[in-house]
Amino acid sequence: MSVNAELSPRDVVLFIAHLDGIASRFTTACENAEATVAEALGADNVPTNVNQVGERLLNTLNQVRRDAERQFAQLRTACADAIAGGDTW
Repeated sequence: MSVNAELSPRDVVLFIAHLDGIASRFTTACENAEATVAEALGADNVPTNVNQVGERLLNTLNQVRRDAERQFAQLRTACADAIAGGDTW
């Protein structure tokens, strides 16, 4: 996707703020999903095969959340660096 418009530093700051909101909601959703799976796995008499699949799901959710947090941070940094460098978009 390409954009053929110049964005002011203010526009980019607003974009970063919007991005931070998305990142926060995504992180919260992942954390809630992780907590739900962990709670379900903590129930009495969870069959072994269900527990194994649940543990894999829990690990996957955790990895997805960490990867997304890292990528949001990298994008935020790249935007801030572009503003500091006087880049136009």
